[in-house]
Amino acid sequence: DITEALLKQNPDVDAKDGSGNTALMGVCFKGYAVIAKLLIDHKADVNAVSHNKATALIYAATFAQAEIAQLLIESGADITHKDEKGNTAFDHAKMQGATKLMEILKA
Repeated sequence: DITEALLKQNPDVDAKDGSGNTALMGVCFKGYAVIAKLLIDHKADVNAVSHNKATALIYAATFAQAEIAQLLIESGADITHKDEKGNTAFDHAKMQGATKLMEILKA
């Protein structure tokens, strides 16, 4: 409810914090799929890049958030993007041992 109320104020949904993270990236670490969907519906950039060159999909993979990863992919997230260490979302899912997520991210 709070997110919907804030989004009605037409904020910059792609505003970044001091680390270059957007609200979408933040909900991806925490697993808030409903809020991720709301942000995407309000045109959040699914391919925005943080200071460490991570995307929302990379964060979803790092924190084994399969449902959010699927949503991001369906919304146009780039599964081939690499972070500053050269890792893709698939690489992060593999590091976490997240086999379901690895299946989703197979290119």
